[in-house]
Amino acid sequence: MAHQRIRAYNTRDVYPGATLDNDLAMVVRAGHRIFMRGQTGLDLDHRMHAPEDAGGQAEQAMRNVKALLEEAGSSLEHVCKVTTYLTDRAYREAVYNVVGRHLKGIPTVATGLIVKGLAMPEMKVELDIEAVIPDAAGHQPDAQVDGIEPGMQAAGQFRVLQRYAGIDHCHFDVPVTGFEFQRCARMYPVVGSPDSIMAEYPGDGKPKGIKGRLRQLLN
Repeated sequence: MAHQRIRAYNTRDVYPGATLDNDLAMVVRAGHRIFMRGQTGLDLDHRMHAPEDAGGQAEQAMRNVKALLEEAGSSLEHVCKVTTYLTDRAYREAVYNVVGRHLKGIPTVATGLIVKGLAMPEMKVELDIEAVIPDAAGHQPDAQVDGIEPGMQAAGQFRVLQRYAGIDHCHFDVPVTGFEFQRCARMYPVVGSPDSIMAEYPGDGKPKGIKGRLRQLLN
C-alpha cells in the first residue's frame, strides 16, 4: 500500500525552545484512508489564532481540515469520524456549533472528551479527523433514491438485498448507508439485474427506492 506524507515538519519548528525533535506530517494518505494530525487554533504555518476563544480555535481547525483534505484528494463530505478534545466542558456549545456548521448535512461518527490540557497552554480544542479518499474507497455521499430521504428506507432495502441479491453474508445494523451497501456488494457480488431481482419480490411489500439502490449496486 502506497503512503503519501503531506506537509512534513519537525516539532522543533512548532515548539521553538523545546527539546522536541520528531519528524511528523500533517496528513498521511495510506491507500484510501486519511490520517490527520490533530487540528487546533494553529494555522498551517503554525501561528496561533484566537488564543482566548474556543470557538475561534475550532473555526481555524476546520479551515485546516478542509484545506488538508483537499490536498490529500478528499473533501469534508468524506469525513467519517470526528474526535473532539476540549480543555473545559463549557466550550462544548461553541466548538460543536462550529464543527456542525462545517459538516452540515454530513452525518459522522463523533466522540467528545474533556482533557486536562493540550500541547500549548493557550490551546482549548483539538480535532482528530478520520476520512477516506472517495474514488479509492468507493465512498460516495448517500444520495436520495426515488425522492426518499437517505436512510429512511434502508432497513427494508437491506432485507430485500439479503434475500434476493446474494449478499446474505453481510451483517450490520440498520439503517445502513449507500456506502455500506456498496462495500458489501464488492465483497459478495450481486448477480442479476434490478428488473430480474424485483420480478421475484412480492409486489405489495416492495420498500420504496429499492430498485434505485439495486441499480447503484449493479452498475
